[in-house]
Amino acid sequence: NKDRTLLAVRNFVEARHKGKSNLISDSSLAAIYDVASRFDPVGANPRKSVRLADFAIAMALANGRTEIQPQDVLNYASQLYNFDLNELTPAKISSKLRGFDIVLNQKLVGLESQKRRIKEIVADHYLHQLGGETFLPTAFMLYGEAGTGKTQLAKESAAALGYGFTRLMIADFQVRDGAEKFAARLAQAIRANPFQVILLDE
Repeated sequence: NKDRTLLAVRNFVEARHKGKSNLISDSSLAAIYDVASRFDPVGANPRKSVRLADFAIAMALANGRTEIQPQDVLNYASQLYNFDLNELTPAKISSKLRGFDIVLNQKLVGLESQKRRIKEIVADHYLHQLGGETFLPTAFMLYGEAGTGKTQLAKESAAALGYGFTRLMIADFQVRDGAEKFAARLAQAIRANPFQVILLDE
């Protein structure tokens, strides 16, 4: 899969950026694959690698660069995905978790067991990122009577993380072709901002 993806990216670069393919060395191309794969749970799909390579070349040309180094890939990916990959250090993640805890406690009174579970999920999320693993989405269910704080918990969790928030009402898709419309709306939300909390509200 990796070899096929690298070949697809190299072919794309040579076709789209004629005479500029030398901007990306083999080591930088490998860095593009490694970084892009972290945002693609499938791993075998080369589109994210191609998009990152295209963005990296465009940025390099705009800034008069003659070569893209592996470290440049990390910076370009941070811009493309709107997520600072350079923040993934133990000290900074620890600081993020403390900040998340403070914000959530300030915004939400009560719901102690629910907040504790959310914090555990967020800690695991950051630890996976620190290990250089794929940015897999995390899903969990909030249940309870109306007015018990489910939506507010999801919304404030997103704010505490610095993530976006999208609320999709399942009732809006209980129509003809609802499944297709729901899939399209969900994909649109993720493309707009891959780092967000998406609440599927029944």
